[in-house]
Amino acid sequence: MKIFINPSVGSAEPVNGIKESDVTLNIAQRVITHLNAANFTTELKQSDGVKSIYEASNNFGADLFVAINCNSADISVAGTETFYCQGSVKGQKFAQAVQSKIIANVGTVDRGVKDDTQTAAGSLGVLRKTACPAILVELAFISNVNDVQLLRDKQENFANAIASGIMDYCGVAAAANIPNTAPVKEVTESLATKLKVDLNTVASLARKYESDNDLKFFKNDTNDTLYGIYALSSSKKTINAFVDWLCNHNDTKLANYGKALADNEINSEAFIEQWKNLTTVDPGN
Repeated sequence: MKIFINPSVGSAEPVNGIKESDVTLNIAQRVITHLNAANFTTELKQSDGVKSIYEASNNFGADLFVAINCNSADISVAGTETFYCQGSVKGQKFAQAVQSKIIANVGTVDRGVKDDTQTAAGSLGVLRKTACPAILVELAFISNVNDVQLLRDKQENFANAIASGIMDYCGVAAAANIPNTAPVKEVTESLATKLKVDLNTVASLARKYESDNDLKFFKNDTNDTLYGIYALSSSKKTINAFVDWLCNHNDTKLANYGKALADNEINSEAFIEQWKNLTTVDPGN
């Protein structure tokens, strides 16, 4: 199952202390982490070009399309609403699955599921031009101070809700929808073997982006796991501290990689050498 995720760009200037593009990108990346852990195939594109977005989704062969936006209106307006293409029965069902999860998991005001004729534009090209069921999620209002607090503090909740809604719509077993507090699963030998190879790539790409703190570009070169290890390893000064911290991380996929490091003694001389090559970046963790 292929899922295309489109985080919005929004205004270039911060609103109430946050930038829409940063919020939606972070949430989108977290959604992808959850979906990849459940064996979905994903693609992400952040752009303000409507045509480039739906063409990328169609070329990817997406089975489902999700645009992630922040809303804006009068400062008193708050809540979550999810749009689908008018006349799309599957789109409406998909929108409801995601909307209900966000309301339950985040606690935003429920503004409901709506077809795209109820938008200010009267229609949404990203929903009408995609070749699959498509929805646009308006997470909350960036213009409302209470919603902004949720957008700032509840990004993992939003992401988990969106991923859960996608899985529910697709009929994925509940066991695949692992909450961020779940215990670490047993890792396979193939996962550990892959990590040994990945460490070389991590070090190489870390050097390449040593002077570039905009880590979203890093994803164009490698997969989510390498991006996660690179972005999350900065504040740990020793190998053991890094491995211990990674094992206990609330992202199950990264915790599994930490367990692979610990269980297979990848913290060997070879790993030490790779660790020395990792650049230091502050991911805010």
